[in-house]
Amino acid sequence: MLLGILINALIGVVTLIVCWKAQKRYFTTLSNLFSALVALLLMALEIGLMAKGGGMADLPRWAVVLKYVATVSVAVTFLTVMVFLGPIYGYKSQLEGTGAWVHAAGPILAILVFGLLEKGIRLSAGEALLGLLPTLIYGIYYLYMVIVKTEKKGGWEDFYAFNRGGKWPISFSAMVLGTGLICLLLSLLHNA
Repeated sequence: MLLGILINALIGVVTLIVCWKAQKRYFTTLSNLFSALVALLLMALEIGLMAKGGGMADLPRWAVVLKYVATVSVAVTFLTVMVFLGPIYGYKSQLEGTGAWVHAAGPILAILVFGLLEKGIRLSAGEALLGLLPTLIYGIYYLYMVIVKTEKKGGWEDFYAFNRGGKWPISFSAMVLGTGLICLLLSLLHNA
């Protein structure tokens, strides 16, 4: 439990420092801030349990589910960079400076701590589906800002390049299916 507490503290503190000056509402920034806040919450709960002699199975179920959803969201960030954005924009641009933390180190630590250390409460299939929510909510908002409102009318530029060649339906479907696969794999790792 102590290692989980230390990693959660690291995720929380470093991510908050790195994201402190973030201006844009990128999914990367939002997912990392979500992960940081939930990591600090779990850290506090785990310290309380350790002081009482409790174990991971004594964590509140809602907290474990919340940590799972936050972890899925940063796993989406990590894999989007590794599979999609890295090849388009170059891995150097994605992983230099603060990108090294928010695109790789922070998400990998979150996956490891949740998948390997924070065990004791198994996720149900219904709870596993909740991991889709951040991607769905942000994806719908992104589509609205890029496709419906457009940059010319005060919306966003297509900074993720999901609409290159008008292919947003493929990109959106791929993101939802990819997130579903992440949900499945992360819940299986956690439940194992």
